[in-house]
Amino acid sequence: MMILTLVVVFTSVMVENVIIDREVFINLIMGESVDSIIVVKEENEQELLQAIHEDERVKSYYLYHMLDVSHVGGTKLVTIVSDDFSKLKNQDMCIKGRFPKYENEVAIGIKYANDKGLHLGDEITISVSGKEQTYLISGLTQFASAIGKDCLMTRSGYQRLEHLTTITYYIQLQDEVDIDTFHTDMQNKLSTHLIDVINGKATYQGMLSAYITFVTMIVVGLIVLSTFIVSFVLYLLVRVMLNKKKREYGIMKAFGVTTKQLILQTAISFLPIQIIATGVGVVISCCIVNPLFSFMLSEIGIVICHFAIPVGMIIIVSICMIAVSFVLVCMLSRKIKKISPKELLMGE
Repeated sequence: MMILTLVVVFTSVMVENVIIDREVFINLIMGESVDSIIVVKEENEQELLQAIHEDERVKSYYLYHMLDVSHVGGTKLVTIVSDDFSKLKNQDMCIKGRFPKYENEVAIGIKYANDKGLHLGDEITISVSGKEQTYLISGLTQFASAIGKDCLMTRSGYQRLEHLTTITYYIQLQDEVDIDTFHTDMQNKLSTHLIDVINGKATYQGMLSAYITFVTMIVVGLIVLSTFIVSFVLYLLVRVMLNKKKREYGIMKAFGVTTKQLILQTAISFLPIQIIATGVGVVISCCIVNPLFSFMLSEIGIVICHFAIPVGMIIIVSICMIAVSFVLVCMLSRKIKKISPKELLMGE
C-alpha cells in the first residue's frame, strides 16, 4: 500500500500539471509561451513596434529572438536574445542567480553548466562567425526545448559579436482576442515587412498534444497495474488467512456467527494497516515526488521541478483505493461460506 501511494501521488501530479493546469509544464518544456509571435527584418522593427504599441488588443510585447552561438571549448547553444528579461511571462526560467542585465552577462542552462563544471560568477567565452567575446555567468536557467543547452543574453550583449538581421517579438494579447484576426490586421498594416507570423497558442497546444496523450496512457496504465497488484496481493493474503483460520471460522459458525459477519470481520481486520500504510505512504511520496520528477527529467535539461501537488485529489484517490481494497477483501472472503462446522468435525 505504501508503494502504491507513490503511484497515486505520481499520477495525480501528472494529471494536475499536464492535463488540468498546463502552465508549469509548458514553462518547463517551452520556456516561454505567448499568443502571437511576429518576425520582421531588423530595419522594419520600428514599424512593427509602432503598430503593436498602438493596438489596444496588445497586453504586452517584448523582444525574444532565438539563434545559435558556440561555446568555445564546448558546443552549440540555443541563445535567446531580449532587451529586457523582466518582461518575460515565465520568470521561473532562471532558477539560480538572475537574468542578464548588462552586455557582458549571460545566463546558461543549469544542466549544461553542471556538465561543464560552470558556476555563477564564472566566465564563459562565446563565439559567432569566428568572433569571440567573454561573458560573466549571471544566472542558470532550465527548460527542455534546448535539452539544457541554452544561453540567454541581452541584445547589446549579442551585438558585441554580431548584429541581428531579423527580429522576433513575442506578443501577449488581451483575453478573448482572436489571434488569427490580429495577425490578419498586422499583415494588412505591415504588408511585405513581415517575415513570419505564428499563432503561438495553437503551436504550443499542438506540440503538447503528444505529451498529453503519452501522459494519459501512463496514467491509465499505472491505474490498471495498481489495481492488478492490489487484487493479487490481497488474494494471496486472504487465501492464507482463510487456510489458517478455517477451524476458527468453523467454530464461530457453530456458535451462530453468520457468514456475512465473518466476511465483514475479515475485511475490517485489513483496514488499520491499510490506512496507516496509505497515510505514511502519501506523506513520504509527496516529499519525494518532485525530486523524483527532477531525476527523471534531468536528461532533457530539467533538474529542479516544482510541480503543484494536488493534496485534495491525492486524499480522494487514496480513500478510493482503501475502499476498493475493502470491497476486494469482501469478495475474496466469500469462500468462508463453504466452511462448515459439520465437515470440520467429520474431518477430525
